Amino acid sequence: MRDERGDLLRTPRATLYRLAAAASSADRSEISGASVPRTATPARVAEAPAPAAIPLPAGLESLRQRVAACTLCPNLAGSRTQTVFGIGNPRADLMFVGEAPGADEDARGEPFVGKAGQLLTKIIEAMGLTRETVYIANVLKCRPDMPRGTTGNRPP
Repeated sequence: MRDERGDLLRTPRATLYRLAAAASSADRSEISGASVPRTATPARVAEAPAPAAIPLPAGLESLRQRVAACTLCPNLAGSRTQTVFGIGNPRADLMFVGEAPGADEDARGEPFVGKAGQLLTKIIEAMGLTRETVYIANVLKCRPDMPRGTTGNRPP
């Protein structure tokens, strides 16, 4: 900060330490001997209405069908083999979320079945769980399109 002449404001280190100690103390009413007014309790914020609930698993199956029929991204819809929806327990306490399906996932229609999926399965099993007891999905449900003449997966 600068003063009215444009010079940097300077404060002795001892003053800074005293202010920091006063600010961190439970009683903040005394800083530099001046009385500091306490702030008012913030006004209550009205709670947002609860979003409409879609019952599971019927709602999830409905969503799966909508995703499978989706063509909002023509380039992705035209290049995919199929959509890749989530698998496992939709009521699981633990969910693994990837970025997008790869070539293996696009071919099988299931997330994390390639090399990354093999590693994920080992991690899940090391936790004492199975792929069926967790939920596994990707943010994108379609494999990203590849540049013409290329195969495989895009780098992460």
